[in-house]
Amino acid sequence: MMKDATTSEKHVAMLARTVSNEKGLALVLALFMLAIMSLIATVSLNISSTEVRISGNYKTGHDAMFGVDRALEYVMVNEDVFTTIGTGEVNVADVTEHLSNIIAGTDDDGDIETALVTQLDTTKTNKVQWIATGALPPGSGSDPTYFQARYYALDLAVVGANNATGSVEAQVVRVVPK
Repeated sequence: MMKDATTSEKHVAMLARTVSNEKGLALVLALFMLAIMSLIATVSLNISSTEVRISGNYKTGHDAMFGVDRALEYVMVNEDVFTTIGTGEVNVADVTEHLSNIIAGTDDDGDIETALVTQLDTTKTNKVQWIATGALPPGSGSDPTYFQARYYALDLAVVGANNATGSVEAQVVRVVPK
């Protein structure tokens, strides 16, 4: 039995020496954990910067869409655009008055906005074209003996921040006296 006790004491002594030799392990383990935490922080920063870019692109895309909507609304309600056409077409961007009115826009109070980010893309057509004059559309509620319909095609394009573009093609019917 003495032999077993001696072997056991040797194992305990060897274990004590091994534990006393592992003083550098804490430093290695701390550096490993620091590296993992740095990697997690880098990935998180990359993801958040990507999300910021995505939301910025979403906003500029919406600004371009609203710019097209503003140009379309302006052209549809402005009588001067349609009276100058006759049976031809007009490039809205060529008419300085129309171009400045579309670019300016107005806010909810009717005041002119000074910092809009979209404007008509002058490299595109931006035209209002007469298609035909004919019968009134069904359900228009107008008397066909006194009124007729003029059909127009609208083709508008805008450019905004970061070269975000928007375009729309629409057909408009204007009911006018014969």
